Amino acid sequence: MGWKLPIQTIQKPPADARAWLRTWYIGNIHLWLIVAMLAVGGILHYTSSLVFYSRNSPFGNVEHSMDRVLFMVPVIYGGFVFGPLGGFITLSVATLIMLPRVFFISASPVNELLEISSIVFVSSLVVIWFSGQKKEKERRQEALAKFETARQELASHIEIITKHERRLAAINEVGSLVSQDLELPRIFHRILDKVVEMMEVPVALILLKDKTGQKLELADHKGVSQDFVQAMANLSVGEGFNGRVALSGEPMIVENTSEDSRLSVQQVRQEGIQSQLIVPLRSKGSTIGTLCVAVRSSRRFSTEDVELLAAIGSEVGIAITNARLYQEILAAKEKYQDLFENATVAIFVHGLDGVITAANNAWANLTGYSLPDLIGMNVSRLFPPNVLNIITELDQKLLQGDSMIMPLEVRMVRRDGAEIIVSLTNRLISENGQPSGFQHIATDVTERRRMRDTLNYYIRQILIVQEEERKRIARELHDETAQSLLLISQRLDGLTSDPHSNLPGETRTYLEGVRVVVVKTLNNLRHLTQDLRPRILDDLGLVAALEWLADDLEKHTGLKVRVKVAGPQKPLRPEAQLLLFRIAQEALSNVRRHAEATLVDIVLEHGQERVRLTIRDNGKGFHAPVNVADLAAEGKLGILGMYERARLLNGTVSVSSELGKGTIVVASLPI
Repeated sequence: MGWKLPIQTIQKPPADARAWLRTWYIGNIHLWLIVAMLAVGGILHYTSSLVFYSRNSPFGNVEHSMDRVLFMVPVIYGGFVFGPLGGFITLSVATLIMLPRVFFISASPVNELLEISSIVFVSSLVVIWFSGQKKEKERRQEALAKFETARQELASHIEIITKHERRLAAINEVGSLVSQDLELPRIFHRILDKVVEMMEVPVALILLKDKTGQKLELADHKGVSQDFVQAMANLSVGEGFNGRVALSGEPMIVENTSEDSRLSVQQVRQEGIQSQLIVPLRSKGSTIGTLCVAVRSSRRFSTEDVELLAAIGSEVGIAITNARLYQEILAAKEKYQDLFENATVAIFVHGLDGVITAANNAWANLTGYSLPDLIGMNVSRLFPPNVLNIITELDQKLLQGDSMIMPLEVRMVRRDGAEIIVSLTNRLISENGQPSGFQHIATDVTERRRMRDTLNYYIRQILIVQEEERKRIARELHDETAQSLLLISQRLDGLTSDPHSNLPGETRTYLEGVRVVVVKTLNNLRHLTQDLRPRILDDLGLVAALEWLADDLEKHTGLKVRVKVAGPQKPLRPEAQLLLFRIAQEALSNVRRHAEATLVDIVLEHGQERVRLTIRDNGKGFHAPVNVADLAAEGKLGILGMYERARLLNGTVSVSSELGKGTIVVASLPI
């Protein structure tokens, strides 16, 4: 096997010159090799002239040339090992060794001087060539260093994008879970399963404040023993880790539970729990509980973990509020149902002339009149004129044979002057086949209407928060991440297109491939940003946003999309513009995925009191359900979302479709 001497490079001398000389010269094997080669060359150079030199020898000049050529070996070696300076120093020493022979020994000084000059010239060229190669190597290393820096920057930004996507996906998943159900036990169970999966932890807990606000109750748990559950049954607010978070409302990270002085429940140590992350559950600006994840090994929770769990905690807090409101509504419904079953509902009967002929105690309690006072009273005394006209119209429809009269919520004036809202159901009464009067079943729904309005308010606020979060995330992705990706792309483009970069072909091709990936990622990021919240809606308004949707659909699918605006444009509320845009976005998304259409018309009509948006396609159509409630069962949650959004703004949405004739979506909102 062969051997190879290690190649060293001259570094900056240390402060102590003697130490430098000792390190890099006196103790350097390459230096001694050069000295040895110079010594051997010198011996051969002079001894050969004494032993072999002869004017009559035909080989004398050749011998003299070869021993001088040997001096090129240490010169080249010195230039290779120590750089240009080392090569020229070695060349100078070799020249000094050869010159005495020219002036004192040689019989042909001129010829030998020419030979020495040739050797000096050739050796200088070789040393200079080594210097160029070294600089080229340094340039390549610099280019590779720049590439590595760009790669690290790209990896960093991709990691940031991944974190944003993970957080957004987690929020969407949890939001979807809490919107699918309003029963707290089922919500908690599903959320904990999702938290354990996303946070990659074995233990997850939800604790809620009791009615007094002084104790924490373990609402649900995963990954702990029954002994642990019992130990956590009597935890006070401000006690232990979860109690402190419930009191302060701030997240907490516990890296080593067993060594933390704040530990109050010793069963936690026995359970083997070591690291914990706890975030508050907030509702209406106050802390209502905590969400805790834990592991049985050492783990340092990151800022991303805290932000992700806090976002989930916000969704859980909203879900708890909605579920509690729902439970209150269910309780009210059960109460009224029980009253109906026990004949305690308010029922009264009046003739065709409007005079009350029969009533029960519940109706008497509802109106504030006694039963004797009610019998023989005309209903006009109980209802305002406008409400009475509506009831009369419904009665006329019943007389005309219409049996599909829905319950009507109307305002009624009690005897004490208080105004209440009652749900009124009408039914035609006949005697001997002839209409004789009408039966009305009335339920006081004043509180239920108030609760429903409250629920609608919270749903509206949730939608507002969701849109604001979409806008914020879209703005951050556009202003920060997209700009960073663009800068990386420009730097890669500049690096690959620079003719002086002297990059190898493989490196240049690889960098160009990286730039293509960056540009593709940037385009995907921009498309994601537009889907989250297009800035054109906020900057230029609804019409421009609809035209952008049309252009985007045409570009990605080849469909022909026409946008038309009818009537004088009137300023719309921001929430109205957002609602119409989301409806159009959902409708066009359904066209792209299901309709198999070739033409789509979008018409925005401004009326005196309402604005109307119509999306019509010539696709294959589908069987549109008669009842809106059937949409959820059929999996058409997007269309159901249109109905619910429009209802919150006192608007309407209608969807009509026929197989083979396309689909029409019409949204109408008050201006």
